[in-house]
Amino acid sequence: MSAWTGAAAGAAPGRGVAEVGGEALGRVGAATPGEKLGRIGYINLTLNRGKGDAAAGQLLFDKHCASCHTLFGRGTKLGPDLTTADRKNRQWLLLNIVDPSAVVRLEYAAYDAVTSDGRVLSGLVAEATPQAVTLVNAKNERTVLPRDQIERLNPSPVSLMPEKLLDTLDDQELRDLFGYSRPTARPPPSRRRRRRASRARRS
Repeated sequence: MSAWTGAAAGAAPGRGVAEVGGEALGRVGAATPGEKLGRIGYINLTLNRGKGDAAAGQLLFDKHCASCHTLFGRGTKLGPDLTTADRKNRQWLLLNIVDPSAVVRLEYAAYDAVTSDGRVLSGLVAEATPQAVTLVNAKNERTVLPRDQIERLNPSPVSLMPEKLLDTLDDQELRDLFGYSRPTARPPPSRRRRRRASRARRS
């Protein structure tokens, strides 16, 4: 293994890792390109033009976000838990969605691995032992790599979260998704709770 760097090896943070007061906070990418800022501006305008439906937004969250993130107890804790995120700051939220590689917290930094048999894998380091390294990808799939088969393992310049996640949504779907994720939103009632409420009204 010729390169074993970053948090996976327990080494000191290197180039591309932000430090404040000596504490490593994460990797900071290059300035957001103009087209991404334009996309953020367009989405902001779209969100201001109408209201979203939280129930429809929950379905969109389950489809597009829940494989990596948790919100209101739903989803997977591969990435940050959005329930405790600063969801009041829409600009910050949009920046992290539209340009996910701009700032990456150290504990969520992805790694690129090259193995001796020619495989190239990317993912978070879920576990590192003297014998093996376990990577988990954006689909929450785990791959165990024996250390003696790892040729290179370097911090990735790209977030595990893909770009353009919002590009497949129309304007109303954007409002629905953000309607579900807004700080004042409450999770839509489950189907069982709706049935109970309906029976209570009829009785």
